[in-house]
Order: sequence, then structure tokens, then C-alpha cells
Amino acid sequence: MDIKNNQSYLDALTSMEKAFSTVPRPKTLDSCHCCHDAPEKVVLLNTGLKHLSGQPLENFIFSVFSTIGDEESFKYFLPRVLELVALGEFGDWCSLGLLGRKIAESNYQEWPDPLSNSVDSMLK
Repeated sequence: MDIKNNQSYLDALTSMEKAFSTVPRPKTLDSCHCCHDAPEKVVLLNTGLKHLSGQPLENFIFSVFSTIGDEESFKYFLPRVLELVALGEFGDWCSLGLLGRKIAESNYQEWPDPLSNSVDSMLK
């Protein structure tokens, strides 16, 4: 997707980033120790959101809710993940389909309106 020339996508992304700016950065990430090592978590926790690349977020999204993270950490990373999916920064196994399943698992419709509405706008 060429998001740089898609004004409606850029507007939705800006709106989502603003809505999610109140979501705090996680201080810790609970995880399965055999599936996620300390260096992986250090990168996720200590790198500014806009500076995170697809590589560290790929494993997080693939495993979120099962072996790493929770709803709050998912909320924090979601705007950047949606941006990176649109930019094609993930491998084939971390697709919009997988992300859609994770969004559904998060019960995002129950999040406060600014958050849930911005997710709906991004997915359109």
C-alpha cells in the first residue's frame, strides 16, 4: 500500500495516533521465558514507538495474548503496528489477517470511544 499518497489513510493514522497517545508505554511485558528473551523485551520497552521497526513487533503481534503481552501493551503498540503493516514492514506471516484476529481478540469494541472509533477508521 502506498500510504504516502493515501490522504484518507494518513488522516486516519494521525487521528489514531492522537487517540492512542494517552495509552502509557508498558513498564514490563509478561511473557513465556522460553518464547521471549530479555533482549527482545528490552527493545520493545525502551525504543520509542515511532522508532520501532517491524522486526521486534512481528514476534510480539504473532504471540500477543498467548505468550507475551496483554490488552494494555497491545493498545500501546497497535498504532505503530497498523502503520507498519500498511508499509509492508512485516513478513508474510504477520499479515493484516493475523492482526485483524488479534484486534478481535482484544475486544477493542469495549475500549473507550476515541480508541475503538479510531481502530474502526483505520480498518476501513
